[in-house]
Formats: sequence, C-alpha cells, structure tokens
Amino acid sequence: MDNNQPKKTQRTDALRERFTRFMQRYVYLPGATEDERRSELRRRAEVFLKGAGQALLGLLLSRAALPFNVDLFGAALLAAVDKYTVWVYVGLCVSSVFSPSPVAYFLMYTLGLILRAAVSVWQNEPQPRRLYREGTGLRVLCAVTMAFMIGLYRSVSGGFLYYDLFGFALGMVALPLAALIFRTALDASQPRGSLKDVCLLILSSAAVASLAGLEFAGFSLGTVAAFVLTLYVSRECGMLRGSVAGLFAGLALGFEFAPVFAVAGLISGLFWRISTAAATLSAIAAAFFLAVQTGGLFSFTSLAPDLLAASLIFAPLAHLGLLPSMPLYARADRSDAELGKSELEKKTYEGALGRFGAMQKAFGDLSKIFYRMSEHVGKPDAAEISQMTERTFTSYCDNCARHSMCWDSNCSDTSEALAVLSKGLFRQGRVFVSDIPEHTARRCFRAAQIVDSLNAAYSARIERVLRENKAEIFAEDYRAISNLIGEALRANAEEYELDASLTRRLRASAGILDLPVKGLSAYGKRKKSIVAAGIELGRVKAGAEDVRRAFEKVCGFCLTCPDFSVERGNVSMTMTTARRYRVECARASAVKEDEEQSGDCINFFDNSCDYFYALLSDGMGSGKEVALTSRLAAVFLSKMLNAGNSKASALEMLNGIVRNKGLECFATVDLLEIDLLSGQACFVKSGAAASYVLRGGSLFRIEADNCPVGITREIQSEQISFELQENDVVVMLSDGVAADLEDGLWVANMLSEWNPSGRLEQICDRILEEAKLRNRGSDDASVAMMRLCGAENGKRKVEN
Repeated sequence: MDNNQPKKTQRTDALRERFTRFMQRYVYLPGATEDERRSELRRRAEVFLKGAGQALLGLLLSRAALPFNVDLFGAALLAAVDKYTVWVYVGLCVSSVFSPSPVAYFLMYTLGLILRAAVSVWQNEPQPRRLYREGTGLRVLCAVTMAFMIGLYRSVSGGFLYYDLFGFALGMVALPLAALIFRTALDASQPRGSLKDVCLLILSSAAVASLAGLEFAGFSLGTVAAFVLTLYVSRECGMLRGSVAGLFAGLALGFEFAPVFAVAGLISGLFWRISTAAATLSAIAAAFFLAVQTGGLFSFTSLAPDLLAASLIFAPLAHLGLLPSMPLYARADRSDAELGKSELEKKTYEGALGRFGAMQKAFGDLSKIFYRMSEHVGKPDAAEISQMTERTFTSYCDNCARHSMCWDSNCSDTSEALAVLSKGLFRQGRVFVSDIPEHTARRCFRAAQIVDSLNAAYSARIERVLRENKAEIFAEDYRAISNLIGEALRANAEEYELDASLTRRLRASAGILDLPVKGLSAYGKRKKSIVAAGIELGRVKAGAEDVRRAFEKVCGFCLTCPDFSVERGNVSMTMTTARRYRVECARASAVKEDEEQSGDCINFFDNSCDYFYALLSDGMGSGKEVALTSRLAAVFLSKMLNAGNSKASALEMLNGIVRNKGLECFATVDLLEIDLLSGQACFVKSGAAASYVLRGGSLFRIEADNCPVGITREIQSEQISFELQENDVVVMLSDGVAADLEDGLWVANMLSEWNPSGRLEQICDRILEEAKLRNRGSDDASVAMMRLCGAENGKRKVEN
C-alpha cells in the first residue's frame, strides 16, 4: 500500500498540473492584457457556438430521408464541411444512437472522418496539420465510400430485398451529389452567383425537411423553420428571392405547401419598407388564404399556430436588428445600392417587371397544365368502363333465371349490348334503356335496373377521383396567383406612371412660390401623388396651406394636407388626391324563425386605394354551416379587397374556397364598389337579389340573373357600372326581403314615398319590419343602405 500511494499522488499531481495549464491557457491567458484576454475569449466562444451549430446541423440533417429510407444527408455534410468537421462528426455520432442501425451508422461516420483525415495528410504533406482541406473530388470519393458501406450493410442485413437494393442504388447517387452541393454552398472561396444560390437553397430545404415531423409544445418545427427562412430571405434579399426560398422550403415539407410559402415570400417582400409588422402580417394573410384554398378550413387551423409562432420569433428579432448575417444568396453591397444612380434604379425596376411578367406567365402555364391533368385523371378510359359494365351485368345476371338464355344461347347479342353500353358511357357519361339493342332488351326484365346501377357506378367513380385529385385545386391556386401578380403589375405601373405634363406645371408653380426643392414629380393615373424632395426649410416662405392651394389650382382637383418626413437630414413633402366623397351607412337584419344564427352577413369598409365597399352575402339555406359560408365569404372578400386586389380575382379565389371546403353550402355575393375619388360605382352580383338606387324622386332597379359562388368552377357574376351623384341612396336586399320582381314592388313603393334626405336607420327598420310581416320569418332578411355624401376635403372649391 505504501508503494501504491506515491503513484496515486503522482497521477493526481499530473492531472492537477494539466488542468492548471489548461485554465491558464484558455481562461487566464497569462501575459495578456485585459482587452486581449476578452477578445481571445470572445473569439473562442464564437468558435464554440459555430461548432455547436454545425454539430446541431449534422444531427438534424441525419433525420432527413429520401425514398427507400435513404438518410445520408448527415454523411454528405461530413464530407463537405471544412473547419468544423469534428463538430459535425460529434453531432452525427449522437444521431447514430437513434438510427435504425446504430453501430453501422457510427462506423460509417467514423470511417468517413478517418478517411478524410488520411487524404488530407496525404494531399497536404508539406503542411500535415491542415486537416480536412482536401479537394472536392476527394470529398466526393469519400462520400461514395460511406454510401457504399451503409448500402452494403443494409442490403446484406435485410436479405437482399429489392427495397434495400433500390435504396443502395439511390444512396450511391444521392450522397455524393449532396456532398458536392453542400460543398459548393459552404465553400467560402466559391464565388457568389446563381450556382451557389441554388446550392444554399437545397441545403436550407434539407434542414427544413429534417425538422418535418418534430413538434415542440404542439408547434411543428418544420413549418416554423420554413416560414422563418422565407421571411428572412424576403427581408434580406428581396421578394423574388424570398418567393423562391419559400417555394423550396414548402417543397421540403410537402408539395401542397410550395405555393403557400412561395406567395408568402413574395407578398412580404412588398411591405418590408413599410414596417416589419406589415410584411409579417401580409405574409401570414397570404399563406392563410392559399392554405384554405388548397386544404380547406382544416389546413387553415393546422397552419395558423405554426405561422403565428414563426412570426413571433422572427418579427422582434428583425425589428430590433438582431438577425444574424448569413451568406444566403448573392446579396448586393448595401452601401453601393444606396449610392445607385437613377438610371440603375430604372433598369432594376424594368428588370423586376420583367421577372414578374415571366412569373405570371409561368403560373398561368402551370394552371393550364394542371387543368388538363385534372380532366385527364377525372375521366375513366374505355377499358375501365368496359370492366365496369361487365361487373354490373354480372352482378345481375349470375342469379337470373334467364342466364343461360342470354349468355349461352344468345351470347353474341349480350356481348353486343355490353359493347354498346360501354361506348355510350365513354362518349356521353350516361346511358339509357333505349341504348340497349331491342332484341336484348326484350329478353332482360332487369334492363332498367342494370342501366341505373351502371350510371350510379360511373358517377361514383368520377366523384371519388375528383375528390382525391388535387390537380384541379393546384390549377385554381396557380391561376389565382397568376392573376394576382398580373394585377399587381398593372396597378404598380399605373401608380408609379410619371405624369410629365403635370410635373412640369407643378415645378413652375413651385418656382413662383419660391419653394426651394431639389426634385418634384407627379405620378399616378387614377390617383395622383406629388412628391417634393430636398426641401430647404430655412428658405421656405410659403405655408403648407398656401402650397396646397397653389398645387390644387395647377392640378384642378383637391389634394390632401402636405405630409412632411425627414430622413438623414433630407426633408420631403407628399400630397395625394383627396377623397371627394364619403359614404353614410345603415343596416338591419332579422334571423329566420326557429334559428339561432343568421345566414346573411353585411360588411362595410374602405381601403387605402380610396374605394368603399358594401357587401351582402346570403348563405343558401339555414343553419350553422350556412352562416359559416356567408361569413367566410364576407371576411375573405373584405381582406382581399382591403389589400388592393381586384373584385374579379377576389371572387374567383372565393369561389375556389367554397367549392373545395367539402360542404354542400353556397352563398350569394352582392358587392358594391364606390370610387371615393370620382363617384364611379360598380355592382357585382352573383346569385344576389335586386338592388335599388334612389336619386331625388327617381328609383332605379339593378339586378342580374346568375348562380351563387361555389357551384361551378367558373365564377358566374355580372358587373354593372354606373355613376353616382352626391346624395344618391343605394339599397341592397337579401332574398328574405324581396326574392323576385313581384316581391320587390312593395319595397319600390316604400322607397318612392320616402324622403331621400331622411335617416337611413329609420327606413332600414321599416323595410325589415314589413318584410317580416309579409314573409312570416320564413327566411333570414337583411337590408343595407348607403348614401353618397361630399367629403370635407372634397368640398373646397378649386380655382382654375
């Protein structure tokens, strides 16, 4: 025991000495100043965090799998990474514990690490310490070796099944290809360009795919990561690259998510200059709308928590400037961008328009392709119909007393009847008893039952395929996206179209006012915007009201009060066309007798484009599902129109949502749009009851004959345009008040006797009470009334 004690003491002292040297080297840093010590510790902490991040990335990528359970993305990262190879190896070793074959995967990763180290020493013989710096070709060879090892093990242990053999072949191709892609994405010496952009996209999508299926506190980590990635790229690199990143991230989660995240990235890119909240909320709204179209209300409720969680994570970091700087995409130098010339901005704008146009064409073409796919998949071919006909005949003929007469004595006649019915069903989708040859129909006393069963089987087959087939839904999505992009292009062109003539006249007026500005321009078609930049406040003599009146005299219409902004010492002034009109509104509704909820929904709102909207949606029928459909129509249209989208596109997307939500409920749409700048009005009616316009002592009836939304693929609506004048009153009714012309006579008489300057609420209540007496509560009844009034800004007289 005495002999062993000194040995233990020596070991303890040696360990203590090593630990002391370690602490002095990595913590105390003897001989260094305090600033040097902090800088060194900060550098090492950064190395540790980056290494831990690489280990986590390796751990996650090992979860992403291709078909045939080929989960080799982690091995591809091990072959591609440079500085943090050992860290990645540690993460992969942890992941191997949870793999189907822990020992095999651990040996594969270990072999890859050793092979890379040996190749590095051999290739960099003068500098053997430069490990893991071998060339790309040798990295790919290492990846092939790892793929061969794990593929061979799986094939042998699985008994050489075709499944494992196909996985072996796919791994031999996919692993080296993934290693090459990851190498290009992570190589700092690789020049930035399109190739690196694509490789970074694939690496990012693989990371998102690795999180698919993981949940934390009920949230899907894959969906959260995909949305955060989409918002990040959209903010840092623009809406087009954000849309592409969203497309790739969505594909990593599933084909149905691709359009949802792509449009979210595109839409958010339009609002980053306004605010982080506006961009994030617009992306969520766009994702929700497309998710509802693609998967119905269930998809909406499943996506909503994840997207909101991603926004709560991303928005504060983006607003506070705490987002990390990552080499995603070939970003332009911001300082150079800020110093760009006007010609460069013009070229950039023209390029963006060109890309938008190409994207619109691409989505339009995809829509046509998916429609053709839907039609092709939905209709059975001749062979399938022939089998369907034979099965139907057999189900009746096997137990029939006349079986031998039809199939033995007159087999040729019976076969002819089968062929005739098959051809008729293939050509026209329906057959009749008269289609059966007369000599066969006389013998068969079950001919009518056979024909009915055959038609029912054909209809059931069509319904089943169309219910399962998502091609038509994707076609509608892509067509709607194409239309939205096209409308955005046209609206953008109109909004920023320079009015050269008005600009010259305004500059002359500014000179007369002695208004010192460096640049002044007027742009816009329907709504004019006047922007004066570089105002020298110290030299301004005229007041803001004087400037507005002078500019109004030049323009010939009223303008809003000047809005001044200061950015980096540069003072700018903005004025826009003022609203000439405002709208007074009133409504009244009554629920159908013995019902708790009304199937009617009324909504009034205006948007930033100076349009007022009145919407009356009447669900067809009664009950909760009808109320849900009408409210869905009202909410969806209000959100879409508030965002500045056109009536046609909003109605088309609403029609797709109602058709695809899986309920036999439809809704009428009665939409009134009023241009608050000009007074121009437009009614859009889809299955809605007649409306009235009261002008002085004259009454005008407006109606259209079409079906509600959600019944047919193509939306059936009619637009009726007319010009309103000040004090005109518009009346909108549901069919519970006046379903046809005869029911509407008493409404017309009541309106003709009413003073148009009276209170709208009073006449609304009178019409509703009379409707309840006449219809005795047999349907939901609703009345909406609007009066066009002059706006405060629009009442000023503009001197010409």
